[in-house]
Amino acid sequence: MSFPALYEYCQSLSVPIGHKLILEEAARLAGVPIPKVFASSELLPSAVRGYFVAPNDDSAFGRQAHGAPAIVFARELNRCWRRFVVVKEAMHLFDEPLQKTGTEGEFAALLNEFSAPSVDRSRAMQAEIACFWMALGVLCPELLRQELARDWHNGEITEQDVAMQLRIPAQYVPFLLGEPFKAIISRML
Repeated sequence: MSFPALYEYCQSLSVPIGHKLILEEAARLAGVPIPKVFASSELLPSAVRGYFVAPNDDSAFGRQAHGAPAIVFARELNRCWRRFVVVKEAMHLFDEPLQKTGTEGEFAALLNEFSAPSVDRSRAMQAEIACFWMALGVLCPELLRQELARDWHNGEITEQDVAMQLRIPAQYVPFLLGEPFKAIISRML
């Protein structure tokens, strides 16, 4: 029932790892139905690329999910962004109750934290950051990550090469292959 089990599960999968496999296993481990995934033309990716809706949420997407968790992403995202957003939002299945936003006001406050970061991050913002790193961790098995990091640091491959292989946004490749990744993901395991 935890992220470490999902991380371990993904270590033996071939890349690009299917986001549906991740959704199914994350839901199984969290003991909830597989999240329903919705595209929304109302989300502007410059402001919000996606969000997680808890099971039995009374919002429009929550009602459409019929008691299952839901993930909503901006319709105009390309395939790599869509995959990353869906997997990142699925990591919220592992959130603790105090890490979740339950009202429009709490969600608005969280969005404000993105535009005006604070030293004193809310529990919800801490969860957002953790989910980002967790998504990177499950989308690239560690042995492959080490190989890609070596080749990237040696200039043998580019960020775009890695992004295409993993089907993730190129701007996140330095986070995945950079020095801090291993320490950050180790704390989550």
